Amino acid sequence: MTLQDLEALLALARGGSIQAAAKASGVPRTTLRRRLDRLEASVGAPVATTGPSGVTLTQAGRFLVAQAPSMIKRRASLLTRAQRLGHHSANQLRVLLTTGLPPMFVARVAARLSALAPDLRFDLSHAARPLDRLDEDFDVVVHMGDPPPPRDGYSRVAMRHPRRLMASTAYLERHGAPLTVEALSRHTLIGLADEPPAWPLLDGGAVHIQPDHVVDDFYVLGCMAGAGLGIAYMPRSGAGLAAEVEAVVPVLEDQIGGEVVFRIFMPMRAITGGAPRTFIDLALSLFRDDMPQ
Repeated sequence: MTLQDLEALLALARGGSIQAAAKASGVPRTTLRRRLDRLEASVGAPVATTGPSGVTLTQAGRFLVAQAPSMIKRRASLLTRAQRLGHHSANQLRVLLTTGLPPMFVARVAARLSALAPDLRFDLSHAARPLDRLDEDFDVVVHMGDPPPPRDGYSRVAMRHPRRLMASTAYLERHGAPLTVEALSRHTLIGLADEPPAWPLLDGGAVHIQPDHVVDDFYVLGCMAGAGLGIAYMPRSGAGLAAEVEAVVPVLEDQIGGEVVFRIFMPMRAITGGAPRTFIDLALSLFRDDMPQ
């Protein structure tokens, strides 16, 4: 089974017939049919049947159609990365950042590194779940939460900051400030994607919430709170994560709260030769306490 075979099946599912699929994809019908036959041979079962009403996907075909887009996207991503590596500079630092870090914060850190190592060149990418991409060719990964297993590389805390409920003064003037945890159910809440629907209580336990708005980016979370869209569980003002937000104030700060931890992770392969030499020297100093004796 090749990705071309999957693309043929996608074209068939969208067109409803071999003729329509061939026309839409620009692939001759004989070629399209051959790819579908090869796909069925790989699966060992039909992926589509033809009847009076047209083409109908089998259960196996529906499964492949559901999975194919992500596989095709992955191929395109790998090809793009490979092309970039083909033009990769020996001094280029490949960094994967978690979404949510504000642009000016990232720029200041890059400027600081550039001042320490003027020959560095940056290749910056963002991902909502950067730890899912540790198998890719990044030299540094900045992420939230717990570190990956120690055998994969070295991890240090880059920043800790209190996390509290925050809302704009304009929102609170319109809706009133909640005085109890129970009163949150009457407010518009903004949550972070992939987090449990619960906010931690300072005296233990958690309050379960149903967010009205959900985002996967801390910076957007702060901006939405600052725009008066609701109450968000986010870093306190001053973290640099919502520098453009005006008049955002804490809510129930003596009852709900925790902290957000950002870590910098350097894969072992980067330390052993993948990253620019000048950055490795800086990193060895940064991670010295973590290195085996």
